[in-house]
Amino acid sequence: MSLKDTFKHYHAKTKRGPILRIRQAWWVIFSGWYMFAFWALTGLLWCLTIIGIPIGLQILKFSLYALCPVGYHVTRYPREVEKEHILKNPTHPITVLCNLVWLAVFGWMMSLLFIMTGIIQVLSIIGILNARTSFRMALFSLWPIGRHVVKEVPPPIPPKHGARTATETPVVAPVVGAYGTTVAPAATHVAPTSAPVAAAAVAPVAMAQPAVPLPVQTHTMPMAPAVQPATAYYPIGQPAQVVHKVPYVVGEAPPSSPIAQTR
Repeated sequence: MSLKDTFKHYHAKTKRGPILRIRQAWWVIFSGWYMFAFWALTGLLWCLTIIGIPIGLQILKFSLYALCPVGYHVTRYPREVEKEHILKNPTHPITVLCNLVWLAVFGWMMSLLFIMTGIIQVLSIIGILNARTSFRMALFSLWPIGRHVVKEVPPPIPPKHGARTATETPVVAPVVGAYGTTVAPAATHVAPTSAPVAAAAVAPVAMAQPAVPLPVQTHTMPMAPAVQPATAYYPIGQPAQVVHKVPYVVGEAPPSSPIAQTR
């Protein structure tokens, strides 16, 4: 596994789960609170000029972004929104003029503050993960008007070296059981596959080995004669007599029958 692949693997993990929450808490505690204060104070100063209220509202909105930028990024508005609102179009002449005024008055100071914060985070070792965010915020501080904040979508985590990908499916040979039956092998971990060709390729391999029937030993056991209860036999025209039911063998006359008495 190359160093580049290793960096991509662990960098993707820092943008999700508990590591992302730790990074956000670290930023708010050691950087976010005073960044938020600077941006909020600057926005209020713009609002006091009356004519700069639209710009002040944009800066106040970005103060929340400066409080916790980890896990978020800025981008342009959709084209439909840019056509309807002047200050949401970064290429409009009025928006460009506002950004130039911001850059000359406050932007360079904000950018310098973020650069110093990023350097301190790099020197602290533990804040290296947030140092890149500081340098990104330094560029954003130079030209902020005309953009909006969206949540960052974390990249997929690439597999490690030697790990089975989602399209790899191991081939498991069938296990022949007793009487020539094919039984399932022991439970193993099989990676899911999204390609139907990979799943279909397993079937011919499984059918390539025919099941070999095993010899079966049979045993012949003598059958015992069936036994059933006796019934009453009496001559025709005579009253029936109560005869106790005595077990007898099928095919022979009961002991109480006239046929059995003549024997």
